[in-house]
Amino acid sequence: MNDESILDERDAAFIQPAKQWQGAPLAPYTEGARLVWLQAADPADSMAFRVWSLLYVLSRLGQGPGSRQRLLEVAWQKALFREAILAWVDRQVPGSYPEAEKLVTGLLDEVERVSAEPDGKAGPGPKG
Repeated sequence: MNDESILDERDAAFIQPAKQWQGAPLAPYTEGARLVWLQAADPADSMAFRVWSLLYVLSRLGQGPGSRQRLLEVAWQKALFREAILAWVDRQVPGSYPEAEKLVTGLLDEVERVSAEPDGKAGPGPKG
């Protein structure tokens, strides 16, 4: 496998993963999506909140034209953003957290895997 094919694989996974949550399209997990996700983050958050908040961000960004602007209108108002996430979580199918956790873990593992440099060193950028 050459360097170019490794980069193509990374870009395909990092920029264009075709993912869905309960039949609704999820936006690709990009650096921009990660930054919006981190706006809601707090060091004291549970793993469940982190999982649900990423799915919330990707589901909102995946709603088509104007979805990014609508999400950004609340994202930098942390309390409002967290309330929107919790309201969205309340509307999820009861008992669906294990499926959500599997989806998010798989997505993040895939990004981590394809972001690794050919020499085995981690790709650029902080984790968080």
